[in-house]
Amino acid sequence: MNLFTIAFNHTKPKAIQLAEAIASDINEGKLKKNDRLPSKRALANHLGISLNTIIHAYELLLSEGYIYTIEKKGYFVYDNALRKATNKISFSKATKKPEGFKYSFKTSNIDSNLIPTNALKKIYNEVLKNNNYFYKTDFSGDISLKEAICQYLYEIKGICANSDDVIVSSGIDSLLPQIIKLIDASTIAIENPGYKKIENIINYTNKKIIYQNIDSEGISIPQKRVDLIYTTPYSQFPLGIKMSNRRKNELINYANENKSYIIEDSFDSDFTLKPFITNSLYSMSNNVFYIESFSRSIAPSFRISFMLMPPKLSAKYKLLHKGFSNPVSTIDQLVLAKYINSSFLNHINHLRTSLRKKRELIIKNLDLKLFDILYNESYLAIIVRPKHMIPKIKEMLADNQIDISFIADFKDDHKSDLIMIGYSEISLDKIEDGIALLNKIFRY
Repeated sequence: MNLFTIAFNHTKPKAIQLAEAIASDINEGKLKKNDRLPSKRALANHLGISLNTIIHAYELLLSEGYIYTIEKKGYFVYDNALRKATNKISFSKATKKPEGFKYSFKTSNIDSNLIPTNALKKIYNEVLKNNNYFYKTDFSGDISLKEAICQYLYEIKGICANSDDVIVSSGIDSLLPQIIKLIDASTIAIENPGYKKIENIINYTNKKIIYQNIDSEGISIPQKRVDLIYTTPYSQFPLGIKMSNRRKNELINYANENKSYIIEDSFDSDFTLKPFITNSLYSMSNNVFYIESFSRSIAPSFRISFMLMPPKLSAKYKLLHKGFSNPVSTIDQLVLAKYINSSFLNHINHLRTSLRKKRELIIKNLDLKLFDILYNESYLAIIVRPKHMIPKIKEMLADNQIDISFIADFKDDHKSDLIMIGYSEISLDKIEDGIALLNKIFRY
């Protein structure tokens, strides 16, 4: 186990320079399969840099599939055989970002620096090399992916699911209409404020929408009977509120008494500040559909979602979809199955660490003489109320290259003075300048 020597410069953060140097040694065969890396503390002392810098560098290597870790033993090199024809890897950013706002405080995308590009490339190469992707996948999804999903749900979220009840799909666009048809829903309750895409999909199916306001415990209980309730209980979009246990019980009781169904969208459940220790709605009732997407945790273009069916409806669903093809390619499903079973959890932890740093930096730099922080439970956004709203504020923000969301845009009456400061997309090095500019505008 040799200690690395590197001459740092000022072109990139030291963690990125170190990660690239180690990656280069792996690509060139200087570090071989199962070689042990120096301990974090020993390497920090040797290089004369902070322990946090070493941790960040190792997390980058973990997320990109260069190394793996064994508890209490250290960090080790993955097989680099598939990298021999690969050019030098840059952890900065190889993909050019489309032209747009300089400071994007939106939550619709993720920081391109955090996408596990190399880890996915490695797994794609493995899948293609094995030639096991020529068979036709079952309409409900590849069995290896469905089993990996069940294991992930059990280990991380305590949800017991049967692979027979897992439906792999390309997103809520296809899953929601399927659910509406399956249970013959005519009235659907949705959150207000809420995810506008859900409203658009339901309008497309010509079903009646009932808007349910959000309070401090989550979605309010409908006063009249509805066939279906859509909710995001772990991190309500856009407010980030986590549903209380009391409200969960009220919602389940309502569904049981009215023979209604619930869609539990696990939106951003991997990124809530409060730990995942409460029961999922799916675990509490046989009237719940559970939906989750990987586009947020991996990449926006990675369009793979899944649904857990209420077991009592699985047979009916399969009968309705007999002869259908799965919308997700077999290759993508096999890659995701391998990724979940290998480095997905390390990647999630890396994302959480990065998002936590961004959140802390925003709170540190936000002028609390100008804003009240209202909701702060999500890893992806902070909800604030300006103490003085400025006329034509959207135009002023756009003129200053700031892209930000207003809660009014997610409400049916478009009335709200709240602002959502998201930080999933903006890079860490732009936050201080972006928040300083935001403060300056609201002092106007």
